[in-house]
Amino acid sequence: MKMRSLVWAATAIFGLAIGAGCAPPIEPQIASAAGEQGYATSFPDELTRITEAFTDAEAKTKEASAKFAGYPDALKAPSWPKVLEIVNLADASGRGHAYVDARRENDGARAFYDAEKDEINKKVAGAAGYAAKQKGCDVDVSGAASHALKETMEKRLEKRLREASAANVYIDRNQTALGKDNVEKLNEQADEIARTAYLAHVVIVEHKLRLRRMVEEGVAVKTSLDASVRAEQAYQNESGRTPAEKKASEERAEKMRRASAVVDAAVAQARSVAEKADERTARTAKTYDDAIAALRASVQKRAGQ
Repeated sequence: MKMRSLVWAATAIFGLAIGAGCAPPIEPQIASAAGEQGYATSFPDELTRITEAFTDAEAKTKEASAKFAGYPDALKAPSWPKVLEIVNLADASGRGHAYVDARRENDGARAFYDAEKDEINKKVAGAAGYAAKQKGCDVDVSGAASHALKETMEKRLEKRLREASAANVYIDRNQTALGKDNVEKLNEQADEIARTAYLAHVVIVEHKLRLRRMVEEGVAVKTSLDASVRAEQAYQNESGRTPAEKKASEERAEKMRRASAVVDAAVAQARSVAEKADERTARTAKTYDDAIAALRASVQKRAGQ
């Protein structure tokens, strides 16, 4: 009886170990939306945007990395060992979850504001103007209100991002040792190092993967658009459709026709980038890595290390 219990226990433990080791990893299951009308209609513009964003991340990494060499000379007799720590923390933060999550939130907020700013500014200006008139002031406050909104948003986004960067937190704790004249300059340098690390090691890789996925969806999207146009035409020919319904349907169909007409060109452009994306991604990462290594060596030399 005792032997059977031991055998059963050993078998159970072995089974659990095997199950844990061989079970497939649980990952998000995101299906292609190529067959969905809204996704297919916006597909060419979005694919073009991602293609341009890939090249933009590459160019911005090169431009920002080239400025690293001048960072030490912009400082006035700081504690160089602490500056070295800032460089290391900023480099690590730029590819860490805290910074990456905060950066994505900021980028999402900016994208929303840029897309909706006309309506937002109109509402804010209207509310500010109404409040001014209630106080007996007959002045146009729309421009000031819109400017204040954008400036406040940018400052709050910057604050949130710096709170997610260990380098900026370190600077805040060591202001005296770093020197009053150096604090804001070091914050700016830490911002740029973290942002460039994020571009070189996170953003451009994500753009590469998305490019390839969307290129593979191109044929399905074109098929979906053509089928959706036919579906709208059939919808318009159904009995009982009102003029307003037919007009809305035709507007949808026209958007899809325009998208179908340019989807092949968008896919071809994206494919030409995607085919060399591995090489370009690796080169971009190396550009940053070489620049941050050179900056680190320069600061180490000044620190006597």
